[in-house]
Amino acid sequence: MLSLIDIASAQRIIEESGLGSPESVLIGIARSLVNRPFNAPDRAVAVLSNDERDFLLAGGAVGVNSSVDSELMLNHLADVAIEMEALRRRSVLFADAAKLLQVSKPRISQMTAQQALYCFRLDDLAYYPLWQFIDGKILPGMKAVLLGTGGDVHPLSIHRFFNTELAELSLEDVPVTPIQWLKNGGNTDILTQLVAQL
Repeated sequence: MLSLIDIASAQRIIEESGLGSPESVLIGIARSLVNRPFNAPDRAVAVLSNDERDFLLAGGAVGVNSSVDSELMLNHLADVAIEMEALRRRSVLFADAAKLLQVSKPRISQMTAQQALYCFRLDDLAYYPLWQFIDGKILPGMKAVLLGTGGDVHPLSIHRFFNTELAELSLEDVPVTPIQWLKNGGNTDILTQLVAQL
């Protein structure tokens, strides 16, 4: 998977290309690559033209100096696109979030504005990842953790943060994810410190 710096570089390159929002371009790539046989022995290696290579290098891309590196870069971009599409599919839209929480749509708007509920925007739609809903309620401590992000973090970075076991968090000496930590009443202070590093 790409590092956070690589995601930011990919976003910047796509934005500068004028092709559309980074998320919609990545999802378009994901949809076109879902059935692509990546390990087929006869697959042609993508070779960038000099202009394409210069454009990507100017945007901060790495790994574009050879055909092997170009293929690797495209595969990394495909990984990010597929992960973004998977996140979209494991999310609900605005009205469905209201149904899940059994609250009004204005209340969802209010909770989103207050960062008590997380959503990301894609093609002018708000998507609410399902991992933040626990038994018809919002994961405890979400607001404190989300406020710690400063509000300008890529959706995949947020998704990975909440769904990755962290050495700094443990229950009975077993590392847990921030979701498991919060579900079990863990203090949000450590999470706000960690999420600020994203």
